[in-house]
Order: sequence, then structure tokens, then C-alpha cells
Amino acid sequence: MVTAITMAQPDTVRRASPLQIKGVMYSLCLTMYSTSGVADITVTPEIETAAYGFWLRDERAGPGLDKGLAFMAVPTITLTHKGQQSSASINVKNESVWYDDSQRNHKSLTTFRGSSGVSMFDNRLSLQLNAQSGHQVRSAENNIYSDIITGSDNLSKTSSYGANLSFATLNSAAIQSKVNLSYRKFSSDRPEVADGIDSFDNDTLQASVQLAAGSRGAGAFGLLSGSISKTTRQSAQDFEREQASLIAGLPLFGNLSAIVRANYQDNAGDGNNNFGGYFDTFKSYGAGLEYRFGAVSYINVTQNRSTRSGELELPDDENEDEKYYATEVYIAPSRRSSLRYRYDRQFFGRTTSVAGQYNMRTVSARVTVAETLQVLSNLDQIFEDLGIFVCPTGSQEIDDCVKPPTNNYQLQPGETLQQFFQSGFDISEELVKRRSAVFNLGYNHRRVKLNLSLSQTEDEYAESLRSRKTKAVSAVSSWQIGRLTHFQLSARHYDLSYYDVQRTDKNFSVETGFKRELNDQATVKLMFRRTVRNSSQQAFDLSENRVWLSYSHRL
Repeated sequence: MVTAITMAQPDTVRRASPLQIKGVMYSLCLTMYSTSGVADITVTPEIETAAYGFWLRDERAGPGLDKGLAFMAVPTITLTHKGQQSSASINVKNESVWYDDSQRNHKSLTTFRGSSGVSMFDNRLSLQLNAQSGHQVRSAENNIYSDIITGSDNLSKTSSYGANLSFATLNSAAIQSKVNLSYRKFSSDRPEVADGIDSFDNDTLQASVQLAAGSRGAGAFGLLSGSISKTTRQSAQDFEREQASLIAGLPLFGNLSAIVRANYQDNAGDGNNNFGGYFDTFKSYGAGLEYRFGAVSYINVTQNRSTRSGELELPDDENEDEKYYATEVYIAPSRRSSLRYRYDRQFFGRTTSVAGQYNMRTVSARVTVAETLQVLSNLDQIFEDLGIFVCPTGSQEIDDCVKPPTNNYQLQPGETLQQFFQSGFDISEELVKRRSAVFNLGYNHRRVKLNLSLSQTEDEYAESLRSRKTKAVSAVSSWQIGRLTHFQLSARHYDLSYYDVQRTDKNFSVETGFKRELNDQATVKLMFRRTVRNSSQQAFDLSENRVWLSYSHRL
């Protein structure tokens, strides 16, 4: 599932009240007006109607074929504001469905997304607010393609809101600093069909700081960074995390420098279990050499010593003191492309991380490989960032959007920037160690648009003995076959393996059809979708064919 963001007492967790949600919405709206003398606000209302025919076979519901007709109405309103120092966007959508079968009840679901931001002092000080509410699957063991048409009883109402405050000194300062404070509240309700997860709330508060002096290409340099975060969980003990790192270098001769580095990590929480060797504290320090080449590229190698220890009583051989080598490579041949590779150690063992990007006018690519320990409901914002896209005002679908051709792209009238995330199918408060590799490719040239994503994720649950691996491939494409007509094709495949229950699910979905623009305000679509789940346990097999005709009109 792809989601879009348009650019208490310590031991007590409380569910967000309607007054709190209204307060966030009010703040978002207030920002739109208060940060500029003349508010440039665009209001885009839209109404969509659609007729569906579906044929569903679900082994858990019985061996028969469930078929029927559905009619859906989707009113949407989008408000956007863009000023010299502020921007905001609010999108509210309601989906209502009626069926020809009296055994199915009328359904109505509302989705809300809002974000706003204010910046000043040449963008060195900024405040971002965001809030969203919707419905989604939160257990991959259910039908991951569930939606309001045939699977609304599998959908959990989820909502979140938060704020981010950041400050940075001038680039000319002798010691450059960046400070960031963020807060996020996340809540999820149980769906109509129990998914084995209770309703829950959690709050995450995080602070980070970065101090830098000198430059790698001009003498001595140093970089110190640190962060602290706390997630208050309703169904488990609170999770606290502290991190700090230091690297400093002194030129020897030419482009060669001597460097020292140190790292510190601490994972704390009352009653934490150490299943899988999740030690509470990890420290490392070392020294080595760094070679610079090009304008900003470099490679370094260090010999390090690490110590792992925990608050729980551990065997002597688990309070380890190890020597190891680490390396980091950063290559940036141009402003459009860069690649960072790091081979190091954390408290759970050897780690590899990769972050790269390549941006051209027609092709863009991103690759990310990372490992971390975090609460599951926070992981989608860390790993599955698909990047920034240029979208028509009011659109929340990635297939309507394109990657900006340059980092300095100037938005045209009727365009907005949106950040998309590939949301996971599991949402809970459990603590998970995730190893993830994601590759995204975007292509936009003349009449063809393509977004391709490849990923593999391995999850180990730190507070239980469960683990899961997910392999995913997805492609979303659009081909303009006429001045006003587009052919759309998307395909998604998810291979999920549950090692604790010896179960493997192969999920596949293909969606295709035609989109025709009748005029500047009206669009009609004729679409077909097939979804299949083949499970190693036959009771979980599922398939559905669906065809629909939709008409949307911007007022």
C-alpha cells in the first residue's frame, strides 16, 4: 500500500480525543492564513462515481463463489496553500458503497490527510505539522489487497499526527549545527474481523543534534551527531533509544588523512527481553585512514574495538570485547547522483548500509539497504520512502505523479509536491529488528511513465520468537495512446514467509484499463483487476476478479 504526505504522563497512554484531532486540523488551517499577508489558497472539490462487478472466492468464507454489484460515490475536497515562507495542504475524501445484495451492508469510510509548514531565516528555522487518518490492513496474514468494496471488515482505522521543529546555523559558521525535535502519535483500532492485534496508541518523541567543524577537503574536520527517542507503548514496556557518533580527521599529506571514530548505542526499557542477542548497550571506537578524491568523494578504513553489554545478567562470553574493521565509501560524481556504502557493526552484529540516488531528466533511481531495531508502527517512515513526486493538485495516487526532472524544479500551476511511502502490511507495537533492501526506478519520457520497486525485508521480533521475510515487486505504468486517452497497467507481487507457523503466501495483483479525459474537469475510467493469494495452507487461498466503470468530475 502506498501512502502520500503532501509537503501525557510518562507511564500513561491516552487515546487521541476528537478535540485533539480538531486542534491539529485547526493548526494546519491557521498556518495557511497566518504566515503570509495574502493567502494564496486553492480549493479543489471533486466527485467520483463508480459501478463495480466482482467475483470473489475466499476459502476461509467457504468454497462457494461470492459475486455481486456495487455502486460507490467518492466526494473529495482539497485545499492547498503556497506562500513565500509557508505551504499547506488538506485533503478529505469519503468513500460510500451500496450493494445489490441485501446480505452486504452499506459502507462508508473517510480519509483525511493534512500537512503544513512554515520556514524563516532563509529556511534555517522550520516547523512542520501533519495529520492523517484512514483505513488499512495491519496484518499480512489477512487479505493484503482488502479494500472497501469486498474487504472492509479487514481494515483497521489508523490515524497519526505530529510535528517537527528544526533549526540550522549559517553555512559560514565556524561550527555548523543542526537541531531537530519531532513528535508523532499513532493509533490503530481493531477491524471488524479480528486480526490478532488489539487496539493501541503509541507516542514517539525524538530529539537529534549535529555539530560539524572544518571540511574534509580543507584541513582538519570533525562531525558529532546524537539522538534520543522514546516510544510510549500501550501493550508493552516503553522503548528508549540513545545514539551518538563521532568522526574527526587530521590531514597527513595530499588527500590522505588520519581519522578517529566512536559510536554509542543504548536500547533501554523495563523488562526488555534479549531474545536473539539484542544487547542493551553497544560501544565502539577506532582509528584509521581516509582518502579523498573528486570534489566531495572519499573512502576510509578503520580498525575498531567494540563492547556489548546488557542490564540483564549475561554469560561472560556475551559481554564481548571484539576487534573489527569498518569501512565507509561516499561517491558523488555530480549533484544528480551519489552513493554511500558503509560496513560496520551494531549491537546485533555486522551491518551493511547503502544509500544511493541517480536523477536525470527522464530517469531516476534510488537504492537503500539498512538495518535497525524499532517499534513496528514507526518503520514505514524509515525504510519505505519512495521519494518526492510532482502531482496534480488533489491527487493522492502515485500513478498520477512523476519524479521532478531536477532538484530545483519549479512547480507549475495545478501541481504540488508529495512524498510517497510504501506502507507495510503489519502494524503493531512490537519491537522488530528489520533488515531491508529497496530499489526504486522512475521513468518519464514523452508518453510513457513507469515506477518500478523491488524490495526484500527480513523481520525478527525482538520480544518473541517470530520472524518473517517479504519479497516484493511492483510496477505502475501509464502510456498515453492518444491526446486524451491513457492506458494504465500495474502489477504487484508479494512473497511472504512466516517461519514460526511454517506458512508461505504468494500474493499477486494486476490492474489494467483505460483512462479518458473528456475535458479539463471530467475523466472516465474502465478498469479490470485480478488478485490471487496462493498459500501453502489451502485454507488461506483467495482470488478475486473485478471490473468497474468510474466517472470523476472536478467542480
